[in-house]
Amino acid sequence: MSLEFSALHLLIGEESPSAEGLKPAFTEAEDKYSRNDTHYLISKENLDDKYFWLYARYGKSLPYSATVYNTKDKTEESNPRSTDQIETDKQLFALYCIQSHTLYLSSTNKKSWVEEYLKAKLKQDVVIKAFFKNVDEFIQQIKSVEKVKFVAKSNLFSSEGEIMKIFPSPKDLYGLGMPEDFMLEANFANASLTDAFVEYLKKMVGWKNNCEADSLLCVGRDDKNFETVFNADSFIQKVSVEAAKNDQGLYEPTMVKQALIRKIGGPDEENS
Repeated sequence: MSLEFSALHLLIGEESPSAEGLKPAFTEAEDKYSRNDTHYLISKENLDDKYFWLYARYGKSLPYSATVYNTKDKTEESNPRSTDQIETDKQLFALYCIQSHTLYLSSTNKKSWVEEYLKAKLKQDVVIKAFFKNVDEFIQQIKSVEKVKFVAKSNLFSSEGEIMKIFPSPKDLYGLGMPEDFMLEANFANASLTDAFVEYLKKMVGWKNNCEADSLLCVGRDDKNFETVFNADSFIQKVSVEAAKNDQGLYEPTMVKQALIRKIGGPDEENS
């Protein structure tokens, strides 16, 4: 059985949060929170400042039936639960990846609740939104550039192409032969948009779409100085992980967490 996560853009204040920015919301391993008669039992983890994990079981006191049906005896019985007792039989999983500025959420219907909960913990405005799906929309939105991160794999597509010209002497690097991949990370101090940048960003998007590049992330600021992210990976992601339910029909949260981290982070993250 698979469980699907949506990749979303989390903003704390006006920008993607750092590990330090998220830590105050994750100081408690266990928490409780109620909203509109929905009650949440929350577990949280900070995983080496790389991932921030939130798991919630939740349920409502109403509607309530005075009787229950016994499937074994095929009879109706008085409900042993009172209206003060709640079955927290719904589940929510959320994982934030610091490196990719990406929030993975198991239910987009609970987006507003995650916003509200983090806002209450951090005492700051919190917004969760979709990544830009089109590079032209992203370019029209931003007024300045802060960061470009680009990773190219050493493969048949890229080893002899134009893409390798942006990396210095890759074949002679350290005298160890061709590396498996190359990363370019450029940070800017509120650099104004230029025609040359727009042209090159579109070229890099083309490399990514043609499998000549492994990943592309661009961070800019809009006219209100809000951080805006174009992530060529995340906007198309609906990450599915294999996760079995137990005898009570619930997912085991530790298994879900490990499976998701392996999926988005690779085999090196298996023991996280």
